[in-house]
Amino acid sequence: MKKYIYSLLIAAAAWAGSACERSGNETTGQAKSLDVETTELTFDAKGAAPCEIAVTAENLTWEFWVAESAAEWLHAERDGEKLIVRVDDNSSPTERRGSVTIAPSEAGPVKSRTVTVVQLASDEKYSLSVNPERLDFAGTDAEPQVVKVVTEGTGLTWHSEVEGDAKEWISVEEGDGTVTVSVKDTSLEGPRSGNILIVPSLDNVAEKVIRVEQAGLPPMFAVDTESIEFDYRAKNYKNIRVTAVNTEWTFHEANEAGDATEISWLKTHEASDAVRVEAEVNATEEERVAYVVLTPAAEGLEPVKVAVRQTAADEILSTLTGDLDLGELAGARATLMPKQTWDKVSTFSEWNLYLWEEGVSYKASTGAFVGTGARLAITLVSERINFNDDNAYYIPDGTYTVTALAEGETSAPGQLRYPAVSNTGHPKLPIGAWYTKLENDAYTKEQAPLVTGTLTVTRSGEEYTFVLDFEDDLGYAVAGSYTGAMELSVVGTARPEPTVE
Repeated sequence: MKKYIYSLLIAAAAWAGSACERSGNETTGQAKSLDVETTELTFDAKGAAPCEIAVTAENLTWEFWVAESAAEWLHAERDGEKLIVRVDDNSSPTERRGSVTIAPSEAGPVKSRTVTVVQLASDEKYSLSVNPERLDFAGTDAEPQVVKVVTEGTGLTWHSEVEGDAKEWISVEEGDGTVTVSVKDTSLEGPRSGNILIVPSLDNVAEKVIRVEQAGLPPMFAVDTESIEFDYRAKNYKNIRVTAVNTEWTFHEANEAGDATEISWLKTHEASDAVRVEAEVNATEEERVAYVVLTPAAEGLEPVKVAVRQTAADEILSTLTGDLDLGELAGARATLMPKQTWDKVSTFSEWNLYLWEEGVSYKASTGAFVGTGARLAITLVSERINFNDDNAYYIPDGTYTVTALAEGETSAPGQLRYPAVSNTGHPKLPIGAWYTKLENDAYTKEQAPLVTGTLTVTRSGEEYTFVLDFEDDLGYAVAGSYTGAMELSVVGTARPEPTVE
């Protein structure tokens, strides 16, 4: 009896000294049966020798497989009626588990057997570090920068990832223990930032973060023009458009010598990203010059000086001092000389149109305007109007525009004749488009040639509507309208075509 117990102790010691440990076994006691020598194996973390598992099968064949979750490190192969199980070295500081299943090849009442495999954790130290942990880049033309990545522990690897939207402007190139980081030029005024993740191959090793900061664009200041020019009428405002990046800015007016001072004929004010410049009418015969000086606040940026020039006045005929709105006018009359039907030369007709305020009237007996108020005289060019048997003549609907003709150029339908001075009759009998003012039957010095603008004509039956939208030679607006009947004076009579002998 003592000899038998001693033999068992020797056998147990032999099992304890092997590369893996076995524990447990099962038998079925059936006609068909499947037994395994052990249901659990334990391996060292590194250098573990393979283990054999004896498989006893009665009246059946068997097969085996390794659990998919452990297939990367746990391996098994059949050797006759034995199963050889081996494991790869475990470099992780955590224990890992898997299993091998032995099962009958055919379905039946005999149950499969599972061998649990445990591999001990490695006692090796693992770590990951980066240097530096933060990178700062300029907004433009930034050189790539290199980060060192140091690992400790056998088999520990890593890869890099740019986090989130930052991958649109951060790029990385992995080297041997390095990451080279590059950034695209920014178009933003403010800074931007992103993260690069250094991800280790082992779950129990913490990943590292490289912070990337990029500055906004450097301060910059520019304007879209070096000078702006107004004609003497100063019809419209003009803008000095400003591009300012990472800097505030101010502006002031200056005289020709560059001294900061308020310019009496200029008005300047900020309009979003621009300085709006307005000039008053220059009624003098001399050109004038001033400056708008724009000064950025950022260090290292220089002020910008924009010249403002205004041309000298031509011969000014208007005596207005501001815009003039005549409102609803009171009367209208026109004269027309229709064309002979046989006259094939003329291509247009001219209407001498007169409009006036309440307080002014036309005196047919003398052909003069009398009273007190405004009178407008406008020469309108329409399509050709012939004499007709009905003696019915109407100004065609349309918009007629003041047009200055070049030398040798002829009038065309849709035009209003450009104002001119009559040496014999002005302003009583003006040429072209004019505004004049009467007082007690006499023409005053208040007058304005209508050098630009339109007259819109619409007719319904015998009722006309005239809408005036003009400017004089000082750039002042002259506006008004009339709705009502128009008195018409037809000049001449229809004549038969001359005969040629």
